[in-house]
Amino acid sequence: MQTYLPTYLRDVLNLDLNDNGMYTAVPFFVQLFSKNFLGNVADYLKKRRILTSSSACRVFQSIASFGGALVYLVMALYVDCSTPLAALLLLAIFGFCFGGAIPGSFTSSLCIAPSYTGMIASFTLVAGCFGNILAPAAVAVLVKQGTRFEWSIVFFCVALVNILGGGIFFVYGTAKIQPWAKMQIPTVAATVSTHRGVQNRNNAVRVSRDTERQM
Repeated sequence: MQTYLPTYLRDVLNLDLNDNGMYTAVPFFVQLFSKNFLGNVADYLKKRRILTSSSACRVFQSIASFGGALVYLVMALYVDCSTPLAALLLLAIFGFCFGGAIPGSFTSSLCIAPSYTGMIASFTLVAGCFGNILAPAAVAVLVKQGTRFEWSIVFFCVALVNILGGGIFFVYGTAKIQPWAKMQIPTVAATVSTHRGVQNRNNAVRVSRDTERQM
């Protein structure tokens, strides 16, 4: 959605080029603060054992998903060319809420399988690429004249996606290492024992063959 934010600001709020650039940059500037702030808050809550790692991921991802969905709904229902300052405030709130994804889903993807972090990150990026591919097609279908009503439909759809994704993560999201991701690293004692067992078995086979030859 952030890709089409300048188009929305031009069509609905009738902003000139300078104001359009400033409004578009606001969510990203706020994220510079919110990602670090919310990440430190999550670490503090986990350190004080107020929240478990899984609970922290769910809570902060809920801030990102449901907070972002709420912003989209408000923009769809109440923001127009007569309320540019309200739009600026909502964009700042969206940037702040989006920062919750760092201690949320991003942290979860790192924790569930530390040995496969690269693979999981690749899958996540591929899924994001599909979203980036589908978004232009969806906007092209919904937005024909660039009216406020058409953009409201787009915002409703994006809010619905955020709510569904946030709800699924709230139910199933976790930061625990999954059983399939646990690697069994053999100890020195186990390695020596296994090596001796193989040697004893080979010796037994060799003795058996020698006995058969003598008979």
